[in-house]
Amino acid sequence: MKKVLNLTQHQATQEQIKDGVIDLRPELQRELKHLLNFGVPPTTKEIMDRVNAIYRIVVEEITGKRIGDENYDKVINEAIDGVMVGGAMWLIPALVEDLQNATTVYASFSQRVSEEHVNENGEVIKTSRFKHIKLVEIPL
Repeated sequence: MKKVLNLTQHQATQEQIKDGVIDLRPELQRELKHLLNFGVPPTTKEIMDRVNAIYRIVVEEITGKRIGDENYDKVINEAIDGVMVGGAMWLIPALVEDLQNATTVYASFSQRVSEEHVNENGEVIKTSRFKHIKLVEIPL
């Protein structure tokens, strides 16, 4: 089975887990969430600093060690089959480019599933969720 590291701010769904997606350890997940969220529009330097920090999170998840700016592309390539990314369009291209040197980068192809049910007051309640269908490789 594929081993694809989840680099989104959301926990992997059951469908994604069946597709080989694995979540980061909780402490690294918290750090990743912080890195994926910006309170103000970022500069190019801030984007690249966060991309580098996310790369280091991948290495720490795999090796258990905090690293500096060393290149661990080979270590990443040997340990996992890919990463799944998602997030801000101004962050993702730089993140994809950085990670594609080390591994395959995927996004989740999902479909919106809507359901209706009637509550105890007779009101129709509509809910929707995104159902993961397949990992789609992001091309170079």
